[in-house]
Amino acid sequence: MTSYGGIISGDQTLDRAGALALFGFIHGSKRPNAQGIARPWEGYGPASPDTRSVSMSPAAGAGILAHSFGDDQIFHRIWFEPVSIEAGFIVEDREYALSIWNAHFDQYADITAIEGVTPEGTGISPDETPIRIQKLWEKVFSAAVFRIGPPFQHTVYRFTINGEDYELLITGMRVIAFAAPPNWDKAVSMGYAFDTVIATRERFKEQRRPLRLRPVRDAGLSLLLEGVDAERILNQLAYGHDKVFGVPIYPEAVFTNDTLTGQTSFNAANDISQFWNLHNLSQYVMITDHEKMQGEIKEVLEVSGNTISLKIPVNQEFTPAKSVIYPVFFGLLDTPDFSPKTDSLEEIRIGFQEFDDGSLGGIPGAEYLGLFPIEPDWSKLPARRMIYARHLMGYPGTIHEIGETTTRVPISVDMGVLMRKAEEFELLDFFCTHHGRHLRFWLKSPVRAFTLKQDMDPGATVLYVERNGAQDWYQGHERIYILMAEGELLVR
Repeated sequence: MTSYGGIISGDQTLDRAGALALFGFIHGSKRPNAQGIARPWEGYGPASPDTRSVSMSPAAGAGILAHSFGDDQIFHRIWFEPVSIEAGFIVEDREYALSIWNAHFDQYADITAIEGVTPEGTGISPDETPIRIQKLWEKVFSAAVFRIGPPFQHTVYRFTINGEDYELLITGMRVIAFAAPPNWDKAVSMGYAFDTVIATRERFKEQRRPLRLRPVRDAGLSLLLEGVDAERILNQLAYGHDKVFGVPIYPEAVFTNDTLTGQTSFNAANDISQFWNLHNLSQYVMITDHEKMQGEIKEVLEVSGNTISLKIPVNQEFTPAKSVIYPVFFGLLDTPDFSPKTDSLEEIRIGFQEFDDGSLGGIPGAEYLGLFPIEPDWSKLPARRMIYARHLMGYPGTIHEIGETTTRVPISVDMGVLMRKAEEFELLDFFCTHHGRHLRFWLKSPVRAFTLKQDMDPGATVLYVERNGAQDWYQGHERIYILMAEGELLVR
């Protein structure tokens, strides 16, 4: 192969390893060692060949050695990566790799100073200076973020290398594991708040699109504690007034007979197939020992069947027979309410509101037209109301005028639902899938509108009924549903 003024002539097949060897030969330097190559320059050492056919035509030499891609983009500089570490929710000690590569052929990289601005809760290792990095060598530092530290981590480490400053930014938010058992004599409440754009039209109000990708959750519970346990919770609540809590979703308790300490997966001993939050909205679970008031939060890798896999092994000691695993959400503490029951027994009422870290942003909802699936709880009577859309105008000392906005009178329905886990899963899935819908869904009236007077043959288009209450509510845009004796539901 011949070079004329930096132009390769002839039909040649080059791989990246061979091209780099030629580059090193021209400059009279050694080829970089594979161990000294970090991500930005990956593939320029003895990597697997990436063979490509290069066909070039001979040209007259210009007498100038052309610059190479390596000169312009890779070498003769210091590579410092990453420049920022976003630790997110800090639930345990974590370590991150910081790579400094001296990409100079002819000079050392001397680190003369490492300084931290608000370094509490973090650490750099090694941090003794000076540190010299040889030519074309890489030095890897460990950047640690600890579970104990300030509520909000915002730390800058400044490395002075050959007289120039390079900065590493570390950010994150610490989470407190709330491991207290609830008082089941008082109900544990879970709320799901939706936020959608409401457009006012002639036919009243319509949801157009969601403002959040998923609902914002809240939880309310009561604790009944005594002695040392009450004091520990009081201190934890005082400490966590400016922090984020890992809030257990108590109705979705997971039990296991497997060993937890040191493991990255375990099998649930109970059925978790209907746990909606665990399967849809929980990226973390908390392993809890209520007797010790001990909790450890772990990020979930996968939920498959009755097996829950974690990204990092469990560190603390847990006895399976005394442990409960909960899916968690990260929430802010509302003002707690303390009510002493005796001189040693304390009742604490607490509320949590899910923390919005920006991941709840909205996307347009899918179009949907279907039937609301859940039956009302008849122990709490459903209520139907007519909504009047009209305008009233009054004139001082004289008459009133009334005008209609629309000829249709819509109906609102308020009802409670008493359900098991299967119905709860179906209800939450319905709302979270279809909130912000562009089309409407049909809501079954809780009141029987009529009964059939005679049998109805297949293909019939006319129903003969008695006790017909539907005519009192019919406005021209409703549908009817018929519940068959076998449980099948017909909508027409």
